[in-house]
Amino acid sequence: MGTRFALTLIGLSVVFAFAVASARAQETTGKSPPVMSEAAGGPAASASQEQEAATGIAGPGASSRDRLTGDWGGARTSLEERGFTIRGWFTQFIQGPVSGGRSNRASFGSKLNIDLSIDGEKAGLWEGLRVDIRAEGRFGDSATDDMAALLPVSFAMSQPSSDYDGMSIPNFKITQRITDRISVFAGRALLLDGYRNAFAAGMGETAFVHTALVAKPVLSGQMSYSAWTAGSVFSLGGGVSFKSVVQDPHNVPTTLGLDTLGDDGVTLLQELSFPTRFGGLPGSHIIDFTWSNKERTSLDRNDAVVVPEGGVVPGTKDTSWGLYYQFDQFLWVVPGDESRGWGIFGQLSVSDGNPDPIEWFTHFGVSGVGNCGGRPRDRWGVGYFYAGLSDTLKRSLSSVLDLRDEQGFEAYYSIAMTPACHLTPDIQFVRAADGREDWTTILGLRVRLEF
Repeated sequence: MGTRFALTLIGLSVVFAFAVASARAQETTGKSPPVMSEAAGGPAASASQEQEAATGIAGPGASSRDRLTGDWGGARTSLEERGFTIRGWFTQFIQGPVSGGRSNRASFGSKLNIDLSIDGEKAGLWEGLRVDIRAEGRFGDSATDDMAALLPVSFAMSQPSSDYDGMSIPNFKITQRITDRISVFAGRALLLDGYRNAFAAGMGETAFVHTALVAKPVLSGQMSYSAWTAGSVFSLGGGVSFKSVVQDPHNVPTTLGLDTLGDDGVTLLQELSFPTRFGGLPGSHIIDFTWSNKERTSLDRNDAVVVPEGGVVPGTKDTSWGLYYQFDQFLWVVPGDESRGWGIFGQLSVSDGNPDPIEWFTHFGVSGVGNCGGRPRDRWGVGYFYAGLSDTLKRSLSSVLDLRDEQGFEAYYSIAMTPACHLTPDIQFVRAADGREDWTTILGLRVRLEF
């Protein structure tokens, strides 16, 4: 089964690459030569550009677009000028264990996301207003179901829930800029979507896939994926900012959640972020402190840490805290473009260990963005993680499982087949927390389409 799965991934990669290469070849040979525009004094639009401007339908030049659907005959640009920015993307995942694990089968899943951002001033409302809305769909299966791991091998497919199929609106956030340095926001927010890291962000859909390399596992018991939230952001100058957030601890990505609002305490987040320029190269740092008074035990489940069922339920605690630090640092950049290059990244976080199931956590790695010669849109990365489980969790489950700390590696290369289409082979080596499992090898293939 593992061999067939590996051959399936390789075959899909080859077929997809050949199809796109053929389309590009057809585009190159099929383009109409540009003509000179007397009015502009330069090359006029090609036949494919004229076709899209007239009809809104993507012509032969679609493989060079940043978005597959183009400008919708000028409608997209017109909407943006009026304050309405629409962005969508579809991501297909094929992933599964090829050695180790509970079974060697391929899991197929997909995510569909549509973002709408409204600039209040351009929309004719008032200055400083911004509204962000996201519709998110999750469909299919996750390879995590075939693992004995606590941390999902695909963060994207674990959210909004590992067993949810359908559409939801996990983000509806209103932000108001008060001054040039102060903003406030409120709504049902996806706080992790604002996770900033040059190399290890992306919600599992653009860079790394594994939860440990795109999320904050230690804080997962306190900070929900999608919850009612209010906060403020203070810009202190020089790129330094301070964020203060209060969040309802109930995770409500697929329901309105007003019936449980405020009935189980709150979670507080204080965050300081600041840039650095070691050796004249860009870097960034973030320090978070969280505190919650939601009553929990270390066996309480959430979709970012899959705690096994069974065991002896420990006593309930009514407070918890977590401390988190992350950094990214470029070691080389493309001359004239500091957004492209390669560098290192890392994360270190600790918690009280009870009721939080992970007492300490670290990840680190090396990654690059657009630094492979002639391929400015490709990304790559290699990362390692280690999750130190709490003694309370190990004792609670000792009667049913021999738990140990969880660790693993991941490597990926995201190939820009076109500006709007990325194909990403991915490999993970994971030693799951379940002591009965040896190292498991997981292969994956991700296709992301921007429209």
